[in-house]
Amino acid sequence: MEALSGEETRRAAQLALAEDVGSGDITTLATIPATATAKAVMLAREPLVVAGLPLGEAVFRELSSDIRITRAA
Repeated sequence: MEALSGEETRRAAQLALAEDVGSGDITTLATIPATATAKAVMLAREPLVVAGLPLGEAVFRELSSDIRITRAA
């Protein structure tokens, strides 16, 4: 299977967000300030293969242009 092009990845992210989020999550909108930020770290105890990182990154970039992603490996 060939990797998606940058535009295909972006479009897939947009479609996924449109389906999952739609016009918004009312609970999130009611409980989390629009100015809230978050930080996440993925750690594994053993070596592993992670699929879909480019698509995951594209989804986060659709949500915010301020996203910073650093891959350690």
